[in-house]
Amino acid sequence: MARVAIVVQVFPPDNVATAQLYGDLALDLVKYGHEVQVFTSKPYYSDDPLATQWRVGLRTGFPWRTSHQLGLRICRCWMPQRPRSLVLRVLSWAWLHAATLAAALPSRWRPDVILAPSPPPTIALVAWALARRFGVPFVYNVQELYPDVAINLGMVQNPLLIRCLRHLERFTYRQAARVTVISRRMYDALRSRGVPAEKVVLIPNFADTAQIQPVSRENGFSREFGLRDCFVVSYAGNMGKPQHLETLVHAAARLQSVSHVRFLLIGDGTERPALQRLAQDLGLPNVQFVPYQPYARMNEIYACSNICYVPQAGGTATDGVPSKVYRILAAGRPVIAATEPDSDLGRLVLESGAGLVVSPTDAAAVARAVEEIRNQSDFWEQRGAEARRFVERHYGRAAVTRQYHELLVSVAQESHHPAHGG
Repeated sequence: MARVAIVVQVFPPDNVATAQLYGDLALDLVKYGHEVQVFTSKPYYSDDPLATQWRVGLRTGFPWRTSHQLGLRICRCWMPQRPRSLVLRVLSWAWLHAATLAAALPSRWRPDVILAPSPPPTIALVAWALARRFGVPFVYNVQELYPDVAINLGMVQNPLLIRCLRHLERFTYRQAARVTVISRRMYDALRSRGVPAEKVVLIPNFADTAQIQPVSRENGFSREFGLRDCFVVSYAGNMGKPQHLETLVHAAARLQSVSHVRFLLIGDGTERPALQRLAQDLGLPNVQFVPYQPYARMNEIYACSNICYVPQAGGTATDGVPSKVYRILAAGRPVIAATEPDSDLGRLVLESGAGLVVSPTDAAAVARAVEEIRNQSDFWEQRGAEARRFVERHYGRAAVTRQYHELLVSVAQESHHPAHGG
């Protein structure tokens, strides 16, 4: 098998989607016989005791620490605490990239292949530098299509910066041995930009249906936050500009007179203070903010949620499918997808039969969708159960991680450093 270096911005115990996705993938690669080393940041999005331990431990000495867990060698690099401005975030990425290179370049451990997911798109430069240092190929996993997302959201408007990001995108696709994408629209977008068909590989994200299980609504999370008698519309994840969550808050305003309907926003991000001010200014007693929760509570959260809200306000149908939607469907929950109807996310939700698709900026449409599902709750509960079977058939963890295993072995064997053993 191969020695695989994974360069990823977030990793468990952080409980954001990319962290959990790559945590599961790394563990499965070890089960397939690969030797895996992960280069990542210190934990940020978790109150897990391990996260606190790493934050304290990284205050002194080198800006990285290495540990061995569950067969993985994990190098965690210090990174500034979640800055809210775009400029500071870019600087924090630069620091993380520099610390990763400082930790990895002198290493005597030699990978056979490197795997790196975006965002941020600049992580490709780290993968390329390590690939050059060790003379091995790298695989670039496109989770979000940059710079398209940033441009469509108006986060990047400077023409010079846009040109630089386009150059970075072309450089990345040219240098990578393979570019994996998570949806058909992403695949078509890369092909239209001249990336050869033999270089682009479509591998979707997945859900671990052994971990994600329907459980009783009477659980610790519902008791802690007073949700047992509520009809809950939940959002869990990052609260940034791409999520456009003000739409959900305005939908809550339209339904504030409907008894027992609660809008639950779980997580943090650059836009959370503005969202809290908006809810306060509108006087919304039906909107509740909750900090990031441990991944171990996901089943409880889904069980409390009558509807899970999945926004995608990137302004393009090529934004892919957020990995959380597979977990939501695996939990048997109805989905309101705030996205373009012809997007991959919209098509997936409609194909699963367990959700509705609305405009990401139309609060009235979101409110109508909530009412439709609330008024036909038995029907949508049945649809949710069918959606779990849909995920088990098409997007199960074992089937998807095997595709990565086979790809990494193939790429390693093509290089001058063939996979070990096997």
